[in-house]
Amino acid sequence: MKYGLLVTSPVSNYKNIGDYVQSLAAKQFLKDDYCFIDKETVSEFDSEEPVKVIMNAWYMWHPENWPPKDCIIPLLTSMHITPLTASKMLSNEGKAYLIKHGPVGCRDIGTQKILEEAGIPCYFSACLTLTLGKNYRYEGQRQGVVFANPFIPPLKYIINGKRTKYFPMNLIKGIFYYIGNRRVVNELIKRHTYFKGRYRIQTMYNAGMFYHIYSSRFSDAVLVSADFVSHIVPVNNDDDKALLDRAEKLVLQYSKANLVVTSRIHCALPCLGLETPLVFVLASEMQSKDNMFNAPNRFGGLDEFFRIMNIDKGKLVTNDEELSKIGVIDGNTNFRNKRNWIGFRDKLISQCERFVNKTY
Repeated sequence: MKYGLLVTSPVSNYKNIGDYVQSLAAKQFLKDDYCFIDKETVSEFDSEEPVKVIMNAWYMWHPENWPPKDCIIPLLTSMHITPLTASKMLSNEGKAYLIKHGPVGCRDIGTQKILEEAGIPCYFSACLTLTLGKNYRYEGQRQGVVFANPFIPPLKYIINGKRTKYFPMNLIKGIFYYIGNRRVVNELIKRHTYFKGRYRIQTMYNAGMFYHIYSSRFSDAVLVSADFVSHIVPVNNDDDKALLDRAEKLVLQYSKANLVVTSRIHCALPCLGLETPLVFVLASEMQSKDNMFNAPNRFGGLDEFFRIMNIDKGKLVTNDEELSKIGVIDGNTNFRNKRNWIGFRDKLISQCERFVNKTY
């Protein structure tokens, strides 16, 4: 029996490394002799020998390349289907494939609703990245704070990949915040290339807007000394193995942190699995039907697992019972994540282990 690892290979000079974090979660369960299978061209993959594949992923930019050939033995779990291409992916052939190999484990409630409306047996499985603690949980002394793509109101907004809205008032506010907090904001710019924009004014905006929002709940010392990372990474000739290694390095960084603050699902969910204290920052724009993924329900079910801070009128606010007890988060702040995700993790681990070890 052969094994396949589903990946989403780069098609430009930049890549969302979160795709490879999902692949890393599946890799935990496979034997060493696996091959890479590109999700976006999955229908082209062929093999004389059956290949087991855990099919957790974001589906998909090219629905014309679904479903896979019969040589793939699939475990349909932790799947997200974007509304942008759902109707094409769930054509007669695509729908029949999901029914044949189902029930389908849905990463989020939004996907579950799409499949239920299409008459496809399914259930909410949550995300396979919740299992990353299986191989990557750190037992040593945790240190430091990591900000991973914390939400900052955009200067431009791409809607369905077509239209671009500009928000000049955001730029004015950001520069105003920069001027009003110049000392600390310049320190942020000096220490962290994360804020660097194409132009100086964009750098000032990025750092000024970030500081205004996040200083409402985080101390200056935490903001200045934190590590800042982005899941959108430049790629040159990196192959799938190199990108998987980069994803692993990022997961190891999260595993050793004392706190991670993010607006990225595939940072937040791994941190839960790693038992790393997490603050998920949510903004209304992230849930809007006008966002570039046109998927306001992509957080459905998953957001129940997080301790959340919302951006409201330029400040961070929270109704979370634990975060509400904390004033300003500083280097001495400690809290535990919610525990309502544990059952989903355990079921996913059991499901994947049975699938890999089952004789066909």
